[in-house]
Amino acid sequence: MKNLYFTIFVLCLSGCATAYGKYGFSGGYKDKQLDDGSIEVSYQGNGTTSPETVELYWEKRAAELCPSGYDIVSKENGGHSSYYPVQVFHPLTEGVIKCLGDG
Repeated sequence: MKNLYFTIFVLCLSGCATAYGKYGFSGGYKDKQLDDGSIEVSYQGNGTTSPETVELYWEKRAAELCPSGYDIVSKENGGHSSYYPVQVFHPLTEGVIKCLGDG
């Protein structure tokens, strides 16, 4: 019976788009400070999150990290598949930013 409840729980979660927030079960942002003062930022959605939403959330995270503004050093939009044997597209935006001013 526990397996049935867990399966229902997972199915309910899998139908929800990724909300903005730190990386977790259904996606989110990750960032890492690089040695040269740049910041690597990524935002991953789940199977129901649109690529446009992931892009918007990536930009929101970059603005949070650099309130005085930022330059984009590099940026890629893409996706990856997982959950064998079912291939699911997970929209992903990754990039490196450099804060301007006091950011």
